[in-house]
Amino acid sequence: MLSNSKKIISPSEKTHPQEANIQELLEIQDQLRDALKTITKELEDKLKPEELEVVKAEYKALIDLFETLKDGKIKIVLFGKTNAGKSSVANSILGADVYNVDVGMGAEVKADGIIDYGKWRIIDSPGFMYSSSDNNQALQEIKRSHGRIFVVDSEPFEPELEMFDSVASFFDAPTIVFFNKWDSVERNMPTKDREKVRQLVIQKMSRYVEDPESDILFGSAQTYDPQLDTFVRQDNPKLIDRMYGTAGDLGLVVNIINPAEKMSSKINSRLYEIRETAARRIISGYATKCAWSSIIPFSSVTTTPYFLSSMNRAICKVMGVNEEQTLQASNISTLVEEAIVRSAGAEMAWSAAAFLLPPLAVWGTFSEWDNNVLRVQIVGEALLEYIRSDFKPISDINVLFEQIKQKIKNQGLYSSK
Repeated sequence: MLSNSKKIISPSEKTHPQEANIQELLEIQDQLRDALKTITKELEDKLKPEELEVVKAEYKALIDLFETLKDGKIKIVLFGKTNAGKSSVANSILGADVYNVDVGMGAEVKADGIIDYGKWRIIDSPGFMYSSSDNNQALQEIKRSHGRIFVVDSEPFEPELEMFDSVASFFDAPTIVFFNKWDSVERNMPTKDREKVRQLVIQKMSRYVEDPESDILFGSAQTYDPQLDTFVRQDNPKLIDRMYGTAGDLGLVVNIINPAEKMSSKINSRLYEIRETAARRIISGYATKCAWSSIIPFSSVTTTPYFLSSMNRAICKVMGVNEEQTLQASNISTLVEEAIVRSAGAEMAWSAAAFLLPPLAVWGTFSEWDNNVLRVQIVGEALLEYIRSDFKPISDINVLFEQIKQKIKNQGLYSSK
């Protein structure tokens, strides 16, 4: 749960993101484009074409995400049957009765249920999947949305589920399920029946969300006030909080657009994950090269150091390390080479014996293959750890290597390679 200091969501308080934030987004987008060019060049001869395409696709997805942020809007689409309360849910998110007031309130109400209000763009899409005269603009807005909310007010049956299935196949986006009018259920149902409804909703709607426990919420967007004799909009902090915490683009966007959140940490985290994925592909490629070098006598002290040095330079490029830090990173290679030389006696003995007993060379090659693969993976992970720590000195390389060795085995980082 976020603290109250993070929940600055009222459009009346901050109707537009700061211009500086938008400028920063544009600068980051340019940096991403430059990074993609650099990484593509660096990886071109180190990865299979299909692996390179995966890396490029990951960068392009992030670049495209920033493209959707240029207008400074958090774009949410609401889906649900008629009378499920999509409009009241929209009002709850906006913190204002936008659907019941005129443009003078500060909302720009467009055709096809598209509502601009402050930093939000809410798209209410009644029946769009079934209309014979689909509006292209609305459809494009839906596809560009950052997230979607499926609104239900009872156990969903086939017509609703078919609509949600159609939406899920139409475009992919982080999804939250919101059971609206839960106050009515609490008033009119015994506890055991209420729990039965809750479980049925979770069971039927789980397939649309990433985490059913967190992404399926129960609440009321408005409640009846007998003294005022009208329905009154209700705040739903759990729904807002979940938007901040949702995995994928929705959580990232809400944190970026809301000036109360520090956006750089979210962006850097996402970018680092992409860079690390690319780096591990490089490590796998070099591990294979070093494994094949096992057929060369004394490869641990001849070809392997060269491969490691080349791999480390490639990893530094992908991770965005500057030239000065790349020189610091070479310390990893130096320490590794020293360790290799100290442990190379066994390999030298096998190579010498191979001149007298060739079958031993075959046995030694198979034995050294796995050692070389693991050795390169450990060195690559050690460099990533070194970069993560902002190049703090390594007190004991052997302890670090042993920790990384266990991490590789326990987490299966390279099991599919």
